[in-house]
Amino acid sequence: MLHAASLYPQEGIRHTPLQGVLLTDAELDHTLGLLHLREGARWSLHATRGMLDCMARGFDVVPSLRRYADIDVQEVPLDAPRTFREGDEAIRVRWLETDRDPPLYTGANDEVGGAGCALVLEDEGDGGKLVYAPGVAFVSDALRAACEDADAVLFDGTFWTGDEMQHVTGGTRDARAMGHLAIDGPDGSAAFLAELPAATKRYVHINNTNPVLDASSWQRARLRQQGLDVAEDGEELIL
Repeated sequence: MLHAASLYPQEGIRHTPLQGVLLTDAELDHTLGLLHLREGARWSLHATRGMLDCMARGFDVVPSLRRYADIDVQEVPLDAPRTFREGDEAIRVRWLETDRDPPLYTGANDEVGGAGCALVLEDEGDGGKLVYAPGVAFVSDALRAACEDADAVLFDGTFWTGDEMQHVTGGTRDARAMGHLAIDGPDGSAAFLAELPAATKRYVHINNTNPVLDASSWQRARLRQQGLDVAEDGEELIL
């Protein structure tokens, strides 16, 4: 946020220019930040029914936030566009399912539709398209089609290999069990992304065990050879 001057308070130290939040899942690393928005006077929260149900089962933050701010919760349907307007500009957004596993904090083992999603954003003015997919357990036909038609793709780069956490931390779950496609390997996301026509293809949501965080690593070099890279803080994309 320090790299984004447009997000700085403009009307005093407790002001935020943020008008809303578009959730991609209900995991703690994507929802804990909502608590910091208690100082915003009014903002909207857009999420699938699956995400809202997950939070209600284990992290029911909305009632607490509403004691501080006027929050408008909007349930969004899967694969149905929703348009957000600001002056003469309009962005069309679709939520595409990428995961059905609920967050660990829910204590549930059943699948939840729309628990994790990618966002497909399209500028209604010039038609520029961006896919933001920070957590991808599977690539659906709809997500594949959206990525093939996008000008820029920001994709889940959590782990380099499927067994990364098992080797580094001694964990028992592999990448897929944690809701993420690994980057490397014949079934990895790099093979898929390298074939896309998008001019910009960046990895996001990098875990601290992932060697691609090191810009001088051979893993990063391999990505660049494939026309891929890792998104950097403060980076701006022009579609």
